[in-house]
Amino acid sequence: MNAAELLLNGQSDSAALRMKQHPTPMTSLLEAYPEPSLLSKIQLERWKGLKIGYFDATGFVRGYVCLDHPCIGLISSGAAQASLRFAVNNARLNLAAGTAGLYAPHMEVHRFNWQCNEAKRVLVDLDSSTYRGLGLEDVFLGKDLQQNLAFNDATMNGLLFAMIDEIQQGCLHGELFAESLSHGLIRHVHLHHGSSRQSIAAFEGKSRFNAQQFSRLKEYVRANLSAKITMRKVADAVGVSQAFLFRGFRNTFGCSPYQYVLSERITAAKRVLAYSEVPLVEIALMTGFSSHSHFSTVFSRQTGLSPTEFALNCRA
Repeated sequence: MNAAELLLNGQSDSAALRMKQHPTPMTSLLEAYPEPSLLSKIQLERWKGLKIGYFDATGFVRGYVCLDHPCIGLISSGAAQASLRFAVNNARLNLAAGTAGLYAPHMEVHRFNWQCNEAKRVLVDLDSSTYRGLGLEDVFLGKDLQQNLAFNDATMNGLLFAMIDEIQQGCLHGELFAESLSHGLIRHVHLHHGSSRQSIAAFEGKSRFNAQQFSRLKEYVRANLSAKITMRKVADAVGVSQAFLFRGFRNTFGCSPYQYVLSERITAAKRVLAYSEVPLVEIALMTGFSSHSHFSTVFSRQTGLSPTEFALNCRA
């Protein structure tokens, strides 16, 4: 071997050693997760919200991990024990069902050791590309989130369970529902687990629809009940950003965009049921529901009566 080869080999070995000691931060923990997924590829492709995974927590041992964005982990059922080795200290965790962890960006763990007992795990990536795709401002980019390896947050868990349930059902409620859940989760996490929660709360409270915006909103939604309504389309019609739109719904109506549109769809369906004999299949399509059965289920949940019972009561 000549001197040039020796030098080249030496540089390669040195570079390899540096890469081994300081690997590139992982862009997505979900894509490299070693446990079996409980969601199919087709189910995940239909989902239009935050990047999320649901896993059968079988336990594993893993070496160095460094994330380039925040991540939420939740033991949704069962129990788990974890041993984490950091650069300067170690952590041992005993996690019951409902216990979550918030991992800050650039968290470095030199070794994971998970042991699980009939557990299932939810993971959510809070990466900036998804935030911007949802129309969120830079104030929500995750830099202020405070790491907490074990905590309980019933509201956050409820939003995560709703996401998983929606994906498992084939995303029947549509893109607007996924967007509303995602916006709600991001805002909750930043308001309750971020160092800038006071400034974010003040920022959030300023947004309300004026009379002109409300008029555009109402006109657009009522004219498009049978169509696919998304936050981007509504925001464009109203003339505001997607982020302002979500805040505007919360501060003006006390609900999410999905809840508002759903209320309008139910109201429209009531009018048709009360004054006509249009078949339920046609009413479902006219008011934007994915199927007759989906319409009947949601209508019953919202009103306490099936569509047929409501129609009969109106004509009695």
